[in-house]
Amino acid sequence: MKNYFVIIISTILLFGCMRTWDEAQHAAMNRDTRSNIFTDDVRMIYVGVNSDKDEAYLKKVYETSIFHKGAQHVAPKEQIAQQQCIKIFGFSKPNFIEIIVLDEKKKEELRMFFPKYAKYYCELR
Repeated sequence: MKNYFVIIISTILLFGCMRTWDEAQHAAMNRDTRSNIFTDDVRMIYVGVNSDKDEAYLKKVYETSIFHKGAQHVAPKEQIAQQQCIKIFGFSKPNFIEIIVLDEKKKEELRMFFPKYAKYYCELR
C-alpha cells in the first residue's frame, strides 16, 4: 500500500509541473521567445535572458567553442531576437528597448521559463 501511495504522489508531481516537448524545445532553441505578450504591444519580441555573467559565458561559447560554435542553443539574445523578428514579423532589425522582470504570477500565467526577458522592437532595416 505504501508503494502505491509513493507512485501516485510522484506521478502527480511529475506530470503537474512538466512542460510539453514543444515548450521545452522552444525554450532551449529560441530562448523562450514570445511576441506581443501584452495588449499594447506592436511588433515586440521578448527574448529570455539570464544573468549578465551567464550571458557573457554563452556569447563566448557561441563564438569560440570547439563543440558548440554557432550552435542555436547558445546563441546570443541579439541573434535570437533578429531570427525571431524575421520569422514572425518579416522585419530584420530588432531594436533593444529594455530588460523586464515578470512576477511569478505573470510568469506562471504565460508559462514563461526565464527569470528576465529582453524587450525588442522589430522594424524594417
